[in-house]
Amino acid sequence: PLCRRLPCDPAITAEVVQGPRKHSERRVVVDMDVAVHEFHPQAYTLEPTQEDPPVYLMQHNLPEYQIGTPIECPKWQSTTTTAGCHACDRVFGLFTRRQHCVGCGKIFCLRCLHNEDVVIPAELVTHWQRQSLLYMAGVGNRVCLKCWDRAQPSNYLMDHSSMQLCELVLCPNACSKDLMFLGFVGAHLRYYCKLSLVICPWGCSRTSLRQDFKPRAHAIECQRKLVECPLGCGRSVRRCVLVEHRQNCDFRPLRCVHC
Repeated sequence: PLCRRLPCDPAITAEVVQGPRKHSERRVVVDMDVAVHEFHPQAYTLEPTQEDPPVYLMQHNLPEYQIGTPIECPKWQSTTTTAGCHACDRVFGLFTRRQHCVGCGKIFCLRCLHNEDVVIPAELVTHWQRQSLLYMAGVGNRVCLKCWDRAQPSNYLMDHSSMQLCELVLCPNACSKDLMFLGFVGAHLRYYCKLSLVICPWGCSRTSLRQDFKPRAHAIECQRKLVECPLGCGRSVRRCVLVEHRQNCDFRPLRCVHC
């Protein structure tokens, strides 16, 4: 079995090791009966200089790998004990080529394989190399038709109760053609997918795609962002009530009533 730490590990374990995290690093926003969860991992930022990354708007409730849970990958089927295709039982011979499916590890004929090469996770590549010395990474990575159909978002988003977390699937937003583990789709949507729907981290209800969100430009115009009082009282207020605060601030300039 393989083990991998999820991108959300630092955000969860830091509370146990280092104490509570800052308010800007972990946030839960509830708006219009939609729960929005955002964990700010230490190793990932959309831009190096931004203070608050956009908040991912959770749209799919998918199962995820727990911290420290091993990834149970399938076994590589031996060619010495297989005489025919796993799907159609066609006997292999001089004119019938055999090839492994990199999704389930079974042996199929070319008719029962998807006609395009796929990109699989690096953890699965390492697993196949340990299972078979003849496996070459990136050379003829094909999946069977059954694995390809189960990898489609229209199939596994509707019913994934019978699927294992190690099964390969495509991104629900179709941001790329790379296959990933079902247990890592949730982390991919939260941190890396450029087509994920995000909302303003300061709560102005503005939504956009992650690739279109410009934190620096939006921070200048967002009316919900906290800004420091320009009069020097030390308080931080939202930009929408800054004018009202300046009228009631203790450090506001007053005209002398005597002169």
